[in-house]
Amino acid sequence: MPLWSQILVLLIGGLHAASSFFHFSRKRYGGVWAAAWVGLTLATALAGSRALLAVYVVTVVGWNAWWVSLRPRTDRDWAPDVGRQTTGTIEGGLLTVRDVRCFDWHTETEFEERWETRSYELARLDSVDLFASYWASPSIAHLIVSFGFEGSDQLAFSIEVRRERGELWSNFAGFFKAYELVTIAADERDIIRLRTTVRREDVYLYRLQSTPAFRERLLRAYIADCNRLAAAPRFYHTIITNCTTQIVRLVRAAGERMPLDWRMIATGHMPAYLQRIGIVDPSKPFAEIKARAAISKLGQALDRDPEFSQRIRAERGP
Repeated sequence: MPLWSQILVLLIGGLHAASSFFHFSRKRYGGVWAAAWVGLTLATALAGSRALLAVYVVTVVGWNAWWVSLRPRTDRDWAPDVGRQTTGTIEGGLLTVRDVRCFDWHTETEFEERWETRSYELARLDSVDLFASYWASPSIAHLIVSFGFEGSDQLAFSIEVRRERGELWSNFAGFFKAYELVTIAADERDIIRLRTTVRREDVYLYRLQSTPAFRERLLRAYIADCNRLAAAPRFYHTIITNCTTQIVRLVRAAGERMPLDWRMIATGHMPAYLQRIGIVDPSKPFAEIKARAAISKLGQALDRDPEFSQRIRAERGP
């Protein structure tokens, strides 16, 4: 076998070994598939047998045909916190949201499960905020958009990986059709307290500059996307289809211009990008805004306070 053919076989086999390892690692047997690909690839590249090469080609073609046929599903045995996909309807000026998550978290694995149907008057929609939650690196954050209604109601949307019960999470597996996508609407005493108090992540709250028309368009875009996702599930992708890229897509759908930027991938820097384009208050240095936005200690102090949402906004630093 010519050298270029050997290199091509090794490259193709290496890619398939990596994809199979991460795709099946969530089921804890990715190593078996990867080892099989490595063995077949090395044997084909080193032996130079036409028969073995034919087997290799047929295997690659068959694998890719199977890979293309993979479709996201809605009927898996989901982990409880992502067990339901939020949906909603808007009739006149009334928004009804089904499956709003209102868990009471004791630890990451111990909680009281509760899902509710809630209604909101669109005429009372008066704010939209962004939460950025950091757990590992300043460049990586999970972003949550929260809509505020006059009278202190908040409705937070979190776009997440939809894990199966007991399934392992891996950023790398997220490249290889390992997980579905889910959008959770939740009470902030669930979804924000989980991060500030239970997981002890570094959480920041930013008020977004918005008009009433834009807020309503964005909320409608979220509800429409939730309904589409319930009807036609999508795969999560670590870079292309994640919490940040989906927010960008919805903001654009609501009519806001968001030029491409590297911070759409380095999600931890997204608040600074939003300030640069004027969606976060551009009148002050970002360092000052970020310092005021920090709410982790406040969230921990408030814990299960019934006025959690109001107080994390009212009692932030000056």
